[in-house]
Amino acid sequence: MNGFVYYTPIIFKQTGLGTSASIAATIGNGVVSVVAAIVGIWAVSRFPRRAMLVNGLCLVITSQVLLGAVMTFISPSLM
Repeated sequence: MNGFVYYTPIIFKQTGLGTSASIAATIGNGVVSVVAAIVGIWAVSRFPRRAMLVNGLCLVITSQVLLGAVMTFISPSLM
């Protein structure tokens, strides 16, 4: 994760974003990380571990299936 955060501006710049857009995307990524950490800390103290693990697993499976469906039906010219 730290490697991704460290190289985020370079990664975004290589995808075609300009310098200012890549910096803005990096800041957005940082903000999302901080908000997710705060929500996670709150959730750990509020919900049981097993329920969080099962819900997280369901979300990961759903995300992977949706990503697979999108990648299957996306036009090859867009990739």
